[in-house]
Amino acid sequence: MFAALALATLAASFGLLAWRASARATWIQSALEDADDALSDKNSFLALIEEISAEGGLNEAWTQSELIETVSSWSNHFTDRHPWVYRHATVRLLGLRANDSLGVPLAVLASITGPVDFAKLVIAKGLESELIAEHLTVADGKAAYRYSSAITVE
Repeated sequence: MFAALALATLAASFGLLAWRASARATWIQSALEDADDALSDKNSFLALIEEISAEGGLNEAWTQSELIETVSSWSNHFTDRHPWVYRHATVRLLGLRANDSLGVPLAVLASITGPVDFAKLVIAKGLESELIAEHLTVADGKAAYRYSSAITVE
């Protein structure tokens, strides 16, 4: 009897862990899709780059590593200043309002997806829309890509 109860408790615990992992994967996928949609709009993309640059002081030309560091700082600063926005957004992304338009701030999406994946998405969308340019540089025998605005202001 005791063994059956222990086994049932163990099975329920594993079921709960599997559900949480599945919900988290769905949550991250929804966050990435929402970020992808938001970054497809050129004005939103430019506003995002300006906001991230103002927060972390990106140079005119930056590497992926520099963008990751800046995105991390920017998203952490936003969620620290607006914890209620972060909590509300995470509830929405967990699917409790699955049919609702997400409308989650990009800083929250960056926090949820992580700065590495968010930075990669920013670079990919910027290159796709030709809003940023990619330059191969070599310093001290090491090659690295640097990114900069492809928009020139006269």
